[in-house]
Amino acid sequence: MRELDLFYNTTELSGEELSDSRFRAGKLNRKVLTFFQTHSYENYTPEETWKRLGINNYPLTSVRRAITSLTSLGRLEKLDGQNGRPKVQRPGEWKQPCFAWRIR
Repeated sequence: MRELDLFYNTTELSGEELSDSRFRAGKLNRKVLTFFQTHSYENYTPEETWKRLGINNYPLTSVRRAITSLTSLGRLEKLDGQNGRPKVQRPGEWKQPCFAWRIR
């Protein structure tokens, strides 16, 4: 499952730093994917996922990135009302509408 070690190297890391960053990103991607797999009949916003996982040591933006990565890999799908998918949005912490995702 090396495909889950997806890391966006925007700061030009190399060597051990890059390897460590890929490992940490992959670890979070696996946690998020496992969460969605064990809740396969439900859907969650990134914020709900972050809270349900109880991973306060990761910023919410990292969970969003993991969900985006898993969507790009075809593991999750965004419930945005396109291509026959339902549109599912719930208010987030700042009362802004947030889309939900589910396992593909």
